[in-house]
Amino acid sequence: MDEEDGSADDDEHIRTNRSNNDDDYDDNNFVSTSFAGPSEATAGKALINGIRNGGAGGGGSGSGIEKFRIDYPKKFHNARSMSLSMERNAYCELCRFSRSPVPFDLGGGGGGSGGSGELDDRDKGARRYFGFTIKQYMALGSLALVDFLGFCSMSVMAPTFPKEAEKKDMTVSEAGLVFSFFALIMFLLSPAMGSIMPIFGTKCLFISGVFISGVCNMLFGLLPMIQDNFQFKVLCFIVRGLEAIGASAFSTSSFVYVIQLFPENVSSVLGILETFVGLGMSVGPAIGGLLSSVGGYAMPFFVVGLLMVATVPLHIYLMPPIRDDVKASQAVGSRSKGIIKLLIIPSAFVVGAVITVTSNFWASLDPTLEPHLREMGLSTDEVGLVFLFCSILYGVSSPFWGYIADKYNNHWSMMAVGLFSSAIGLFILAPFPWLPVNQDVLWLNLVGLGILGVSASLTMMPAFNFILSSAIENGFQESVSTFGTVAGFWSSAYSLGDMTGPSLGGVLLQHFGFSICMTTMGLFCLLVGIITIGFFGLVKKKKKRPRVMSDKSPLNDPKIVHARYNSLNDDRGGSMLISNFSSKTETTEV
Repeated sequence: MDEEDGSADDDEHIRTNRSNNDDDYDDNNFVSTSFAGPSEATAGKALINGIRNGGAGGGGSGSGIEKFRIDYPKKFHNARSMSLSMERNAYCELCRFSRSPVPFDLGGGGGGSGGSGELDDRDKGARRYFGFTIKQYMALGSLALVDFLGFCSMSVMAPTFPKEAEKKDMTVSEAGLVFSFFALIMFLLSPAMGSIMPIFGTKCLFISGVFISGVCNMLFGLLPMIQDNFQFKVLCFIVRGLEAIGASAFSTSSFVYVIQLFPENVSSVLGILETFVGLGMSVGPAIGGLLSSVGGYAMPFFVVGLLMVATVPLHIYLMPPIRDDVKASQAVGSRSKGIIKLLIIPSAFVVGAVITVTSNFWASLDPTLEPHLREMGLSTDEVGLVFLFCSILYGVSSPFWGYIADKYNNHWSMMAVGLFSSAIGLFILAPFPWLPVNQDVLWLNLVGLGILGVSASLTMMPAFNFILSSAIENGFQESVSTFGTVAGFWSSAYSLGDMTGPSLGGVLLQHFGFSICMTTMGLFCLLVGIITIGFFGLVKKKKKRPRVMSDKSPLNDPKIVHARYNSLNDDRGGSMLISNFSSKTETTEV
């Protein structure tokens, strides 16, 4: 009993001594505070171990010691102990109530707050709206605008370029290669952009990437002025490749900005930005079709390109010049090694195949759907409206499927249902030879495209979180580096499908027709869906699941020796205390 009382006293500095009015506090509330002595450690909120020293350089603005403290959620008030983990993991190692590490070492020392781009003391004390400050919202808006316009410029050519390429004696497969070449360059150069980022700077790559993409997009609208067909083909690949270089620059820089500006919400912000990426890729064909019907082939390229160039001053003002420290650079530059480790994990490999197949059939519609609809008598603006119809369903259903994925946490079953639904939509779009309706009519195409819009979002929305969970379960650290590796893996899998889809679709359309092309894509979805159910539904269930510790009694296992850190006595930020807890649990009344 004495031993238990003693350990309870040791833990008193990390307990939450709350007043009777518990409603005055918010759960999981991080506060940054400076103090002079250890007596304030028990002044109402528990201290997270770890200290932040102010900048010592000429531009430094802070001094002394700053500690982070946290108010524990109500469900942990009567826990036997709230033992903390190592100094840089700012959450309870055993309860795991907070899954996002607190951003230690943001100042870095010597640099001060000016020009670093990380959150300074004023930002940490600023008022937050739904978890973000005003500066974070402005940066998030800038990143979202770049992703939307950037990926819209990639897909705006879908309803117009195949027709123009046909006038220049380009085959359907050659036109499909122009679409695929963009994804190939992005697939190859994104890791290289991370390695050169410390040399040129994150903001320089970000701004230059946006500018290059906008200029190249306008140049692509001028290509029909070239009379020689061979020169037209060569310049299509050159301009498209240069645009992909700019896109890989601002995409990789955007990822580093997310790490630096949103250290506590990396996965959430990546999900928000991915929504704008999907919207840009989906709405782009509709914009291209509508604008080309008004001003010709060059109009959509000029409008989107000018918007990207015109927003460059806005991004210069909103985006801070951040310092690319070792952690941020390694998180992006060394993603290839982490991706190889992820490929060894069977569950991650299967989900990667799901992402690739989904992006494959989605990208195959770019060079194939427009000629098919043109044969049915649709004009260019009507083709754009068909693309818009599919895009609207994708955009409307994505938040719903994301909510369902977070609520029920049954990701693999959602992906399997999405793949089977996609196969049905592709079979209807073909139409499948064994369907009762074998006549290719417009309403049947709209039904198939509507199913594809809903099922594609159903398949893609839970994929990122599932890969992240699989990586952590297989030994990856729950850190920013892991987020970067998973994001790189997701992007690589998507780019692989985005690269092969137009080429494969163009070849199948040229040699076998639209019906065989869509039927083949549907069979791919059906095959991967069967593999997904077979692996996760049968193989994974046979494996013994790891023991999950209950939230009600996180520390009452008598067989475990727990390591705890006293953040007040150790000059590193914590001193280790080893305690054996008996099976009897003593609670503190609050």
